[in-house]
Amino acid sequence: MSIENQEYSVDQEIISFFQKTSTDRSSCDDRARTLVGGTVTPVAVQGACSYSVYAGLEYVVQFRLRSLGLKTEITNIARNVYGTLVPSVSYHGQIGRDDVSGKESLFVYVMSRVEGISHLDFILAHNLPENSPEYFTWRENLVFDIARFFALTWKNPQNVDRSFCENLDQRYDEDLRRLLAALPDRFHPIIQQSIDALPAIFSLSMVLLHMDFGNVQYHG
Repeated sequence: MSIENQEYSVDQEIISFFQKTSTDRSSCDDRARTLVGGTVTPVAVQGACSYSVYAGLEYVVQFRLRSLGLKTEITNIARNVYGTLVPSVSYHGQIGRDDVSGKESLFVYVMSRVEGISHLDFILAHNLPENSPEYFTWRENLVFDIARFFALTWKNPQNVDRSFCENLDQRYDEDLRRLLAALPDRFHPIIQQSIDALPAIFSLSMVLLHMDFGNVQYHG
């Protein structure tokens, strides 16, 4: 059986994750109970770089690889921009050791639980053809809601250090000029147009961007 046809196994995903860490699942579950109490239940779809559990009815406790820890200043900005559409996040130290070869300790975060179900769970719960009238209505609602979500960032531009913008502009310019030198002539007009457009692009507001907007990342 090909990998594409294998069913997702949350237990196997959790086992694979803890092979990369210097702690174990039971220790994480104990920490979650200590932090917020309640019954600890793994989230149905786990991320590749974290182990997440529901703790009681109000919280999610997430254990992330140390090398991929969350930047709480970014999560605070997201909370300010999106309000209750994103969880509040607080950092609660780490678990595991840093001196185990080939293994990582984990950073611990407590998050408020966002209401609703993921888009993936909704689709799986409504087994209808994609060309059905009901599906058309759902898709229309989804498109409108996602548009409103991204519009919130445009309405809340961020103050970004000028040197950051200048460095980013320079990097993009250098990358595009490498493409201009390396690719065949037929690609040159569009690459040159992109280079010429950089000043206009960087005159726009800087906004917060969701970089991992997948089926399990947004709720309805």
